Amino acid sequence: MSKDTVHTVEGYWDGPIAGVANFLEKPHYYDVVEDDIEEADSSLFYTLIPLSEEIFELVMNNWAIWQRWYKAHEAGETSLDTHPALPEDKDNYTLSKKKIDSFLFQNRDKSFIKKGIFTVKESAASLNFSIFEIVWE
Repeated sequence: MSKDTVHTVEGYWDGPIAGVANFLEKPHYYDVVEDDIEEADSSLFYTLIPLSEEIFELVMNNWAIWQRWYKAHEAGETSLDTHPALPEDKDNYTLSKKKIDSFLFQNRDKSFIKKGIFTVKESAASLNFSIFEIVWE
């Protein structure tokens, strides 16, 4: 089985539960099936929604905005009150988020469920910067 790229980790609970990862070399939004989150093994079922190129670009834009916020927060340069974006990025982030959420809502009929196993591809101090890979079963 080949390992696919994980682009973002937007939710985490003992492992990634939401974000964007490739499936068959194309970016998809993934979100853990709620009833599955208490599974004991390392695999979970995820709802996948294929992303358009435009939406993928917006997701990656927001991911870069969040990473800047995270680095500033870790350095003590901003507080949790500004999460998930620095003040200068807030409007851009909010507009992109609305477009992303609308796309996901409008395309939920294209969703499907796959079993996935996340693995760490390298050690790092933070779990927030795309250090994961995923295998879809």
